[in-house]
Amino acid sequence: MDDLIVTCSCPKLLLEAVTILLSVCRKYGFRCQPKKCRIGVPTEHPCKVLGLRWNPSDTLSDCEGPNFPPCVLALSEDKVLLTRRDVMSLIAQCYDPLGFQSNLLLRMRLILRRELEKDPVSDLDEFIGVEAFKTLQATMMDFDNSLPIPRVLKLAADSTFYLFCDASGFGIGTIICDSDFNLVRCSAHLIQAVKLPWSIVRKELTSCLEVACLYSETTRAMESVNLSVPTPELYTDNEANYHRTGGFDQPVAPVGQSLQAFLSVEGLRCLSIWLEIICACCMGVADSVQDLPALGSAWWEGIPSTW
Repeated sequence: MDDLIVTCSCPKLLLEAVTILLSVCRKYGFRCQPKKCRIGVPTEHPCKVLGLRWNPSDTLSDCEGPNFPPCVLALSEDKVLLTRRDVMSLIAQCYDPLGFQSNLLLRMRLILRRELEKDPVSDLDEFIGVEAFKTLQATMMDFDNSLPIPRVLKLAADSTFYLFCDASGFGIGTIICDSDFNLVRCSAHLIQAVKLPWSIVRKELTSCLEVACLYSETTRAMESVNLSVPTPELYTDNEANYHRTGGFDQPVAPVGQSLQAFLSVEGLRCLSIWLEIICACCMGVADSVQDLPALGSAWWEGIPSTW
């Protein structure tokens, strides 16, 4: 990390603090270029701080995505002059610390995985197909059209963190947002190849563990700057998985212990939600969201010890 940020209650103190900071840096051989030393209110043009682009409107944007090359056909008409290794490099260039674009990165990785599955024998320097290129190109446009992120997360004293988690056959996604559905943190990634044979029950429970870890990291960050942590509400779209683990007699596994610690959070509520809520909300029906019974540690006692 080579970025330093100084804040003060008034412009005069800020100027003094920055002057002292720069003098200390010069003393130890660190020279800060004047064009990179920004003091005061945001400039008229966007600038990058801590890897994120800050806009004059007091919003920030994640990385806009790498510059996507033009479509140039290779010798074969169904291939373009873009290799699988190039795609991996494009994905690596996307800086997304808060996870707001993780769904787009997951989509790109899934496209690449499908390309590899078509011909797993060939190496990473093999050209990708035209259809895969067009899909990747559309994903890059989504980066440019994504909404900016508010610079300050304004949480009320009685606010609530909504925690969502889900899993499919190939990926896991988790979201934390506030009571007004402003994003706080997100995460989406492909399931590792060795874990693809797992049952959907196991993948769903793993997604629940991941949102618990994401919540734990977020609360530690908030507590480190003396912010109060909102009460969490965990939503699951598979009520059957919630109850299913109670039918086993195996001892609690490490993953179960981690979830148990998460469930012990004061005021935590677990609710069931499914696709019908989208239609139900339009019709004013509230039955699609319901409180799940507080099963306590018995919920996780059924997780196999091999997890």
